Amino acid sequence: MLTTYTLEHQPYQVYRAGMEGPVLLFVHGFPLNHAQWENQFMHFAASHQVIAPDLRGLGGSRITDNDAVVTMEQHADDLNALLNELHITEPVVFIGLSMGGYVAWQMARKYPQGLRSLVLCHTRVIADTAEQAQGRHQLAAETLKTQSSLKIEEVMLPRLLPLPTDQSHGEVVRQMARSSSIAGLAATLRGMAARPDMTSLLPAISFPTLAISGEYDAISPPAEMAAWSSKIPGARFVSLPGVGHLSPIEGPHAFNQLLTESLPWLTGTTSR
Repeated sequence: MLTTYTLEHQPYQVYRAGMEGPVLLFVHGFPLNHAQWENQFMHFAASHQVIAPDLRGLGGSRITDNDAVVTMEQHADDLNALLNELHITEPVVFIGLSMGGYVAWQMARKYPQGLRSLVLCHTRVIADTAEQAQGRHQLAAETLKTQSSLKIEEVMLPRLLPLPTDQSHGEVVRQMARSSSIAGLAATLRGMAARPDMTSLLPAISFPTLAISGEYDAISPPAEMAAWSSKIPGARFVSLPGVGHLSPIEGPHAFNQLLTESLPWLTGTTSR
C-alpha cells in the first residue's frame, strides 16, 4: 500500500506491505522510484515487513525550496526519520541499488544501530571523478533548462539496460523518471556528484553484507564490486549472469532467489 508521510513539511511517499517478520528496507536507484522493486514486493511481503520509499525529490516525494542539492547524507537522514515515523525499532535489512547503495554508506556511517545487515546492489564505494561530476552537473542544468527528463532518459537508459533483451523494460524506467519533479531530478544529480569516497568505512562494517553485481553491468562492474566488498569483514559477493545494472527488473527470479537464500544469514537466524 502506498502512503504519503510528511518530512520537513513535504510529501514523502512510501510503499509498505507485510506486517510480520524482519524489516526489509528497499532503496531505489536514479532516476527511479519505489516501483523499481515491484517484482520483489509480493515475493517478500508474505514473510517480511517490506518498506520502499520514494527518495526525496523522486517519484511521489518532493524537495523543499532550499533543496538545490540533495545529498546522500540527507537521504539517510530522511530514512532514519521515516523509520522513526513508522515506529520501526528493530534493525532493518537495508537493500540499496546503485544510488540506494550510496545512501547505504551514509546509513552505515551515521545510523549503524538501525541496520541489521546490508544488501548492496550494483553500486560503488568511490566518489565521482571530476569529469563524471561535471557530467552530472551539466545534465542537471539541461534538465532544468528544458523542464524535461528526456535528456536523463537518453543518457541513462543505455547504461541502466545495456542488453538488447532489456529494451522491453525501457518504458518502465522512462515512466519512473517522468514521475519525479524536474527540480528533484536536478537536485539528486548534484547530490550524487558531491558524494564522498567511502572506502575507509569498509573495514569498520560489522554486520552481514551481501554485494550483488551483474555480468554486464558497466556502471558498477563485477570486478570493481568484488574488490571493494572483499574489504568488508565477512562480506559475500555474487555476480548474477545475464543481467546489467538493474537485476531486480532484468532478472527478478534470480535476484529473488539469491535474496531469499541469503536472508536467514542477513537476519541472523542461521549461518551463511
